[in-house]
Amino acid sequence: MRRLKKWASGAAYSRLMRGLPAGRAAGEQDTVAIVCLASLGDLVEACSAVQALARQGLRVKLICRQGAGMEQFAALTGLFEEVIALPHGFLSRPGNIRRLKSVHAGTVLVMPAERHILSDLYALAITADRRILPDTMQGCSLPKLKRRTDALTDELVMVDARHERERYGQYLRGAGLYEGPLAPFMLEQVKRANRRAGPIMVFPGAGGGPAKQWPVERFAAVVDTLGRGTGREVLVCGTEGERTLGEALCEKLSVPTENLCGRTDLRRLTELLFGCGLVLANDSGSAHMAMACGAPAVIVCGGWEYGRFFPDPDLPKNCRAVIAQEDALACIPCGVSRPDCVKQGAAPCVLAVSEEEVLRSANSFLEAV
Repeated sequence: MRRLKKWASGAAYSRLMRGLPAGRAAGEQDTVAIVCLASLGDLVEACSAVQALARQGLRVKLICRQGAGMEQFAALTGLFEEVIALPHGFLSRPGNIRRLKSVHAGTVLVMPAERHILSDLYALAITADRRILPDTMQGCSLPKLKRRTDALTDELVMVDARHERERYGQYLRGAGLYEGPLAPFMLEQVKRANRRAGPIMVFPGAGGGPAKQWPVERFAAVVDTLGRGTGREVLVCGTEGERTLGEALCEKLSVPTENLCGRTDLRRLTELLFGCGLVLANDSGSAHMAMACGAPAVIVCGGWEYGRFFPDPDLPKNCRAVIAQEDALACIPCGVSRPDCVKQGAAPCVLAVSEEEVLRSANSFLEAV
């Protein structure tokens, strides 16, 4: 089945490649178009690189997935001159390529700095002087098609760092766009945030599915202890699809709690994060949002997301990744995006994270507020 799916994907993408422009044309020299078809968390992480480009006086256009919250977050950042949100369904992709032919830019980049064929095709469809792709196998599932898109690319930049922001640094340096270090991205409104009596916000879900989700009963044990000790309001947050998960968590809590899953848009969620006293979350887009909003955040992580929350010496002081002790599992870090050991439920490295360590990290933040 996996081979059949891979063959079908290759055939479909090969067909899409026929719609790419035969030649290249000059674009807007001071404009960079960024193709980001991943998740909201990926866009938040990429904004460190986007901010660096904006500081160079470059105008940035974003091509992203429709319906993933990326348009709303892009508007909050103030970094993008234009946002083009494209439907992600398979049947919409030929039309997306036709639409992108009318987009003009001096330079085109893809983010994350990995190789996904659809991102490559969208980047190659844009009218530009330079279409620059990362020369890497990370994220690439169709090597034969990668070779074909390589041949159509104006420039390839070697990217081999494991840490994600350093990957962006390599990419921008190789493209001649930015030389300095990249810091974690934070929204400007963080400077006006008041968290002294703010609620505890809990995000029990994760876009990566059950493999990334710390058990709700463990979140409940930590939140009950914190709620009784501080008297703070507890808000359970997430998407509409995580509402049942949020209800399961609320049922296990003995402190007053409100389930807001599916009841907040991105702007309202951001307002709550600016005023919250503590965030408890899995490795997810919600964790990235909390960090961008400057919220004190304790993030339960597995061993595979190297260079985002684990290990990252440049995380803001109010953000802490909690992982299993390295001697608990010999496979940390595993170095892949989805651990092979996961069949169902949380990954062993997520289950190995103790309630005591999460509680200790949470208390250290609350005591400092």
